[in-house]
Amino acid sequence: MDAGETPTREAFQNAMNLAREALEEVPASRAVLTLAGVIAAITASDMPDDVKARLLEVLGAAMDQILADPTIDPKQIVRDALNEVRDARIAATVAKMLDIATRLETAATDAGNTNALLLITEARALLQPNDGSLPDRDDLHHARRILVRVAIMLRASTSPSTTTEAPSTTVG
Repeated sequence: MDAGETPTREAFQNAMNLAREALEEVPASRAVLTLAGVIAAITASDMPDDVKARLLEVLGAAMDQILADPTIDPKQIVRDALNEVRDARIAATVAKMLDIATRLETAATDAGNTNALLLITEARALLQPNDGSLPDRDDLHHARRILVRVAIMLRASTSPSTTTEAPSTTVG
């Protein structure tokens, strides 16, 4: 087959079957394929480049470890890598949400809206647990809802008020 030529369906199926058979003989192949899929998803994502680079570094190191040492448990390596990826994504989300909270706090202070400031404080508490851990999923969602509510509240309080008057019926 020449470069750029599309293989027939049968040739493609045969190649896939050969690849599958070859991978079945390698104990860590499932773990490597899982990591490769996660790497592809992260590469295609729209997350910030610094977060993406960190996640790809973690996943690449896990893949290298699986391929280099056949005695390790590939499932545990994948599990650890995916947990680290999850934690990094949560940390990036928290950083974004704290940035939004700071901008909303400035707007609330400028507007003199103490209710909004109290809600922002509540959202910050959810995003930054006292024990220094990352917030759980429910806390992230709750903080997001609070920040959305504050944004709506501030938008409503800063939008210009319009009054409508009945048209004059006096004919001049």
